[in-house]
Amino acid sequence: MNVVANTDFRTMVVQELEEVPDEAMPEILDFVRFLKQQLSDLTPEERFDRAWMVARRIAAERSISDADIASEIAAVRQAE
Repeated sequence: MNVVANTDFRTMVVQELEEVPDEAMPEILDFVRFLKQQLSDLTPEERFDRAWMVARRIAAERSISDADIASEIAAVRQAE
């Protein structure tokens, strides 16, 4: 996931949290800690697979085709 998408997700999470009642914060904190632990237990290959699935989902949501991706890669390589 690129930095822009990561920042977008962080912003969205913070915005959602602003609307959550204070009473729910301990449960949310527990859930965040659970997710962090799950991620830290993953092998590098599993982390890559998860990141790849997220990238493919984002590409599909934004109607970015494999041809679009290949074209962008070619353009970057050509500029190097």
